[in-house]
Order: sequence, then structure tokens, then C-alpha cells
Amino acid sequence: MGRSKGAQRAAAPGKSHYSSQVQILNADNSTASPSVLLVFDSERYMFNCGEGLQRLASESKARLTKVRTFLATRTQTDALAGLPGLLLTLAPGGPDIKKFSGSLMDAGPLEAALIGPPGVRAYAEGFRPYASNNINLAVTEVLGQDAAPVVNTPVVKITPVLLRPAGSGGEAAAAAAAAAGGDSSGGEGGGGGEPAAKKARVGSRAAGRSDGSAAASLCYICEMPNTPGKFDPVKAKELGVPPGPLFGELQRGKVVQSTSGREVRPDEVMNPATVPGPLLLVLDCPTAAHADALRDAPAIRALLARLAAEGAAGARVVGVAHLTPPEAARAPAYREVCEALGAAAYHVRATAGSQVAVTCREAAMLQTKLNAIEPTVFPLGAIAAAAATAAPEAAGAGGEQQQGQGQQQHNVEGGGEQPASPHLTRLTLAPAKQQGVSSADVPPPLELANLRAGLLDAHPRVAALVDRFRAQRGALLAALSGGGAAADGAAAAAEAAARVPPELRGVPRDALELVLLGTVSAQPSSYRNVSSYYLDFFGRGGALADCGEDAMGQLERRYGAADAQRRICGLRFVWVSHMHADHHSGLYPLLARRAAAGAPPLLVIGPMPLWRVLQEYAKVVPMRYVFMPSMYLHEAAAAAASGAPPPRAPPQHALDMHAAAARALGLSVLEPFPVKHVSLSTGLRLSGAAPGRQSAPWTVVFSGDTRPCPAVVDAARGATLLIHEATFEDELASDAEAKRHSTLSEALRVASDAGVYRTVLTHFSGRYPRIPVLAGQQQGQGQQQQQQQDDSGGGVGSGGAKTGDGGDKPLTSMVGDSVAVGFDFMTVNLADLPWLPLVVPACDELLREEGFVGEGDDELDDDGGPV
Repeated sequence: MGRSKGAQRAAAPGKSHYSSQVQILNADNSTASPSVLLVFDSERYMFNCGEGLQRLASESKARLTKVRTFLATRTQTDALAGLPGLLLTLAPGGPDIKKFSGSLMDAGPLEAALIGPPGVRAYAEGFRPYASNNINLAVTEVLGQDAAPVVNTPVVKITPVLLRPAGSGGEAAAAAAAAAGGDSSGGEGGGGGEPAAKKARVGSRAAGRSDGSAAASLCYICEMPNTPGKFDPVKAKELGVPPGPLFGELQRGKVVQSTSGREVRPDEVMNPATVPGPLLLVLDCPTAAHADALRDAPAIRALLARLAAEGAAGARVVGVAHLTPPEAARAPAYREVCEALGAAAYHVRATAGSQVAVTCREAAMLQTKLNAIEPTVFPLGAIAAAAATAAPEAAGAGGEQQQGQGQQQHNVEGGGEQPASPHLTRLTLAPAKQQGVSSADVPPPLELANLRAGLLDAHPRVAALVDRFRAQRGALLAALSGGGAAADGAAAAAEAAARVPPELRGVPRDALELVLLGTVSAQPSSYRNVSSYYLDFFGRGGALADCGEDAMGQLERRYGAADAQRRICGLRFVWVSHMHADHHSGLYPLLARRAAAGAPPLLVIGPMPLWRVLQEYAKVVPMRYVFMPSMYLHEAAAAAASGAPPPRAPPQHALDMHAAAARALGLSVLEPFPVKHVSLSTGLRLSGAAPGRQSAPWTVVFSGDTRPCPAVVDAARGATLLIHEATFEDELASDAEAKRHSTLSEALRVASDAGVYRTVLTHFSGRYPRIPVLAGQQQGQGQQQQQQQDDSGGGVGSGGAKTGDGGDKPLTSMVGDSVAVGFDFMTVNLADLPWLPLVVPACDELLREEGFVGEGDDELDDDGGPV
């Protein structure tokens, strides 16, 4: 959020600040607290940092690079889960600061501060093992109600107000956590879960801390300095200061020397301040009991007394950012505080789940355009419903400055509930002429239905490719059903049908469906979220392969909040490929959400360092899990195959839970395997059969992050589906090698060598084109080959990745033949695999004509860091 041109022109050089604004950043999910961004000319402060904040800021052009102080209102994942990823991005060099040799790049560390209620220090210890590279994070834990200011600069003084409701000590917190199912099952020894007797002890210690951190919350009083009086040139001359540059120095707050050698201070030549500085309150009262504590807090009582003494003559601007949920905001004590702030106070309110409009707008528009080509693979899901619901509410916004402070305050005083402030609502506290609440930055409602309706008409070549795709798909499905195909496509369709593997012949749609929740590497972009893949086994449950930040938000955007909750509670396991934050930062809020819903412990499969992180988080965040080290499963399988002695086993109940998860999902194989990335990185191999069918098992393989290596080829040999990373384009092969990722052609070579039936490419770098240049790399082959395919009805899809061995075709010709390109929310059902790659040419052409291909993400610089 930048200053207006007028503010930039009016700002006097050297002043500590000219403008002071507050902006609401409110995600369209129920898993994260909204954030409040307090902006000055040279300083920025972030209150709460929930999941998806980075992506939200990128989408909204809200620059976070100057934020160095993060203030949490609660020690819970909804207020803090987005902080580790954001710190990694803000650190010099971005998420890739640590080289694989283990040394740090020559850059000074990020100096940042985290302030929060009791428990925030333990929370920070949870993410420190994976989010500390080149970061010096100073943590301040507010433990008492007499806390001194935690920020005190020439620009702002911020004082925390600790709210600890009556009866919120250790026993009450433990009881509340137990009622929510919030025990934590950590691991011991080999990394399995706790025995039952020990679970209770760990659960009580984690959920019921004696300091009551489970119930404590923080509010903040932010005071800006008084507006200085006008400079008095007569006084300056009388003190021996000649007109000229020294006058300017005095106005900028500097001591100067008179002609006689006397030091002259600014306060000697400035008239007394007559306008008190603006005041901002950030209020978060989770319950009515917290509202009582707010009313009775000494700091709040003293503030209200001071405001009452100033009266209307004081002309102090008061703003309030409400993070309090509506039910607590209706409490008498809360209303009493709001009324005491005066009728002229400005109020903005944002709570988790209050944002109706779609905030990931670029991704929603991209999904809508792809949906026009193929709605089964690119479903709109809950995005369309959210856009349709938000449109009437936003119709009257108009983006104009809101007038009538009394009307805003009347909603608080008169018994009505103040409406939620939309995402990007702005409250200006200074300068005086711009004070007020504005919706000028609030984007207009998305017209997704209109966007989709005329899309193909505006792109006739795309429409022709869509017609071709539908004809090819129809011919292939007819050939598979034995009904024959049209004469012009019969031969190609019959050939493609003959190559369909046995496990896919007649496979029901409820066998397995893969939903790509995140397909970008390192850090989220406007179009893509970080790594996560949802495996839907329908009535048998689900699983997650990797769980990057905001995976739950992506599930809500795909399925809606209620259905996403059901699916989250129905997960059988989560596999984490390695310890880079973009692959597991969403796991901890997911475990906390399951615990709050009373879901049973969740099997977590991952590298051993993940177990230690889980143990740290469990000290302050209620969660229930059973941990299984991924390398044990691989080593046990290898030992069984070779007859070697088995490795040391984790606790028996972890083994039992692994077997139970596989059995429930109908999996005969649930096995990680080592890959070539960072230490203890793994891929994942799954095999199973459709329920109630006696047929060959299907096999799905995830490469994880990796260099091309024999382990992936061996695991994917003859697989039904391979999901392989393609982080870099071919011309960046040196970057791929240095960072241990794969290029496009390297991923295709693995698929070719393994002979997999279908491949989906994913994990694209956000540093380069927004949409990877894939099928377009074949343009050098000319349009004649394309026309020949059109005329012959060819291109129906090959039976496997065989291209490239003889050098007749480039590897990139596999894209659109046996290989598809992954997008967020792309839905891959096993029953659709025979025709899935056929949709690529139409998508590629549409994205080219729409200008997606070849555009870098304007929120990233050449090194992948924020601008």
C-alpha cells in the first residue's frame, strides 16, 4: 500500500512521518486471522500473520518488505502460521538463502521482532529449526498487565494490553483443551507416537500451560506523536539563527548552532503542539470473558480517562481495528469500551471467516478461463459461489471515501452489529485532510460468469482447439467402450485405447482423484500456492502429499468451508517430502484444527527433523498426531526385498496406524523412497486397486523435490501416474543443479525412462513465467505438424512416455501427448487419465493469447526475493 501522489508531494523532507494508515488484509478462508497493517512513511507494523498472508499481499500489491515488527494478538496458528514463510521471504536471498554446502550467502541477517502473549516464545521455537536461516528474530513475551511499551520510536509508541480472563489458569485451559480434543501425541525414540499413558501427560502439559497461554490474548494501544507546532522564524532570528538552511534543520528536529556559537534546540523555536497525535487500538477479544478483562484492564481504563479529560476540544483522532469475533463484540463490556471512545472514533472490523469475496482474484480468473475449456479437470468449486455471493454485497461500495463518522459509530452504540470491513479497507489517521475510512482500494466484485461466457468467442483459435480436443476425447472414449469411433479419428483412437493400461479399463470414478492444491516452488504467487496435493479416496477418506502453507485455505476454495472441514477431519495420513517450509508449514494449523474438531490422531509420515518440530509446536498448540519416520518405511521395504535385517522399528502403535491407514484407503503400497534434494528428502509411491474390483493395481508416484535420479525412475517404473517437479526451464539448468531441482526436460526424461503412462508436471518456479512455457517450446516444429495431426485425427495420446530415446522428437513433444501441466485446483481422476493430456494444446494457446506466458511475477525480483 503506497502513499498517494499528493501525500508524496506534501511530505516535508526529514519529518519522522507524514502519513499514517491502517489497512485490513483479510483472506477468503476461515483458517487465518485477518492481518492489520500499520503503515508510516518509513516504518510498517503487522498485527497477526495468518496463513496465506504472503500471497494476499502479493495479490493486493501491499508491500511487506519494510515490515520488521510482528505483533500477535494470540498464540494460535490462525494468528501466526504465516510468519515462518514470510520471514524466509524477507530474509536476504529469500527462501533459498542457505546453499547446499551448508554455508550462508554473504548477506546481513534479517533483524526482526515478534511480540505476543504468553506462549509466543515456545511457538517461535517450533518454527526456528526450519525458518532461521539468516534471520535474527527477537521474541518478546508479554506476561503481565503492567507491560511497558514494546515499540517506542519517534513515529509510534505501541503498548500491549494483556487480557487474561478470570478462571483462565492452567486447570481451566487444560479442561478447555481436553474438551476440544486437544491432546498432542508426540513421538519418542524411533519417532513413533506416544504410548497411551504418556499421551495424557503430554496433552496436559501442552494444552494446559500453567501460565494460561491457551486463553490469553493481547490488544495494543498505538499512539502517534502530537502534531508539532509551527516554526517561529522570529524566535529563531532572536536566538541568532540566520534564515536559510539552518531554519530547515530546526524544522526537521535537529539542533543547530547560532552565529554566536550557541546551540539552539528545535523546541526553542517551535510553537507548542496544539493537536494531539492519532491513536489506534487493535482489539482482539476471543470471548465475552476477554471483553470483561479488556474493560477492566488498567491501561484501557487509564486511556479512556485521558480521552474523557481531553474531551471534544482535544480533537484527537481515534481509530479502532476490531479483530474481535461478532459474538464477543456484542458483549456489554466490549460495547462499553467502544462507546467510551467517543462518537467520532473510526472503526474497521475484520474477523476470520468474515471475508466473503474472493481474495485470490488472479487465480480465480485463471481457473475460470481454464474451466471454459474443460470443467471436469478445472472445476470452479467454491470460487464461483463465493464470487456470486460477494457481488451483491460489494455492489454499493463504489470505492469512495466513507463519510459520516457518526453513522459508523452508531452501529456500535445503537445496538446494531457493525458490518465487516472488506479486504483492503483503509483507515487513514494522518494527514488530517485525508482522515477517515476508505474503500477505494477494495476491488470490485469478480464477474466470473461473464468472464467465462464470452471467452471462447473472443479466441477463435482456442475454440477450434477445444472442438478438436472434444472430438479426440469422444473418439477415445468410444473406442474404450467398444462402440467404435468416427472414421476420421478411428485409427488414432483405437491405437490410443489399446495403450490404456489394464488398471484404468473400466476404473470407477471413486477409485482415486488427485487435486493439486499448490504448484509453485519456494513462495506463493498470485496464480499458484505452495506445494500440497489432496488425494481423494471418496468414502474411504483422504490424504495429503505435502502440506504447504494455506493448504486448508485451498481446500476451502475448492470444496467450500463445510466440505473442506469434513475432508480435513477425514484425512488418513499426511506425507511430508522434506523440511523446506513450503512443503510443511500448513501441517501445524491443520493438526490444530483437527484437534479442535475432536478428530482422532493423524498419521504424519516425514523426515525425523519434522518430528522434533512437531514436539516443539505441541508444547503450545494442541494437536494430535502419530509420527512415522519416512526413511524407516523405505529401509524396511528394502530389507524385506533383500533379506537383510530390518531397521530399528518405531513404536508398535505407529506401525499399526500406518497399516490401518493403508488398509482403510485400499492401498497395497504406501512407501516413501529417498530422492536427491536436501537431507532425508523422499518421494512417495502409492499402489492400490479400485474398491470391489479384481484388477491390476494402479500406481501413483510423487517425485517430491529432486534432481533427476535413478530412485525416481525405479519407483515410477510402469506407473499409472507420475507427479514430477519441473522447477526450472531448460535454459536455467545450472540453477536447477545448484538448488537440486529438475528442469522441464529432465523431468520428461525421467518419465520417459520410467515408461509411465501419464505425467503431471508441477512445482514451477515463481521467478520466471507466471505460466510455464511448455507446449510453446515446440513452436519451432512449425504449424505444418499441427495441421497434419488435425487432418489425420492424430494426437489422441500415447500409451506412455517413450519419446526421446531415438532423437526423432524432442522431449517437449511429450507435453500434450502423455504429459499434462499442473495448475492449482486441477483435478485428476484416474478415469480421466487416458484423455487428460489432450487438453494441453487448448490451454496453452489460451494462456498465450491472454498474455500469461512469458510474464514474470512482478512481485519477485530476478533472485526470487520480494521487490
